[in-house]
Amino acid sequence: MSNKDSVQKLEGHVQEHSSYQVCLTDLNTTLDDISKEYFSLCGGAKNQIMAKEKIQKLQGLENRLRFQGGALKKASALAKSIKQNTSSVGQKIIKDDIKSLKSKQKDLENRIESAKQESENGLNSILKSKISTEKYVKFSLPGEEMPATSEVPKPTQELAAVGELGGARETSTLLSVELEYTGLLV
Repeated sequence: MSNKDSVQKLEGHVQEHSSYQVCLTDLNTTLDDISKEYFSLCGGAKNQIMAKEKIQKLQGLENRLRFQGGALKKASALAKSIKQNTSSVGQKIIKDDIKSLKSKQKDLENRIESAKQESENGLNSILKSKISTEKYVKFSLPGEEMPATSEVPKPTQELAAVGELGGARETSTLLSVELEYTGLLV
C-alpha cells in the first residue's frame, strides 16, 4: 500500500468519525428539544380545546421522535463502522453513547405515549362532563332553576345511574325518569 493510499484510508476514517460525531450531536440536540417541548406540555388541560391542542402537539412530538429513529439507525451504523478503527476505550465510549441515545429516545417515547393517554382520558372526562351538563339542562323544565351549587339533584343522579347502562333505551328511560320525577308522567 502506498503512502497516498494510506492517507486516503485515514482521511476516510476521519471523515466517517466526523460524520458520526455530527450525527450524534444532532440527534442529542433534537432529543433534548423534543424533551423540552414535552415538559412545556405537562399539566392538565382545563377545557376541550386545550386538551385537543395538547393531544395534537403530543402527536407531533411523537412523529418527530419516530423520524429520529432513522437518525439513530444511521448513528448506530456509523458507530459500528468506526469501532473497527478505534481503540478499546473509544469503542466503549461509542457503545455507551449509542446505548444512552437509545435509552433517551425510548424514555421520551414512553413519556409522550403516557402523556397522550392521560390527555385523551382528560378529554374524555371533559366531554362526559359536558354531555352530563347538557343532559341536565335539556331535561330541566322551563322556569325550573338550575342549582347554584355543585350539588346535583336526585333525579339527575338517577339519570346518571340509568345513563351508565347504555343501549338504545337510554334516552327514553332518561326522559321517563325525569318526567316521572317531575310529576308529568301519569
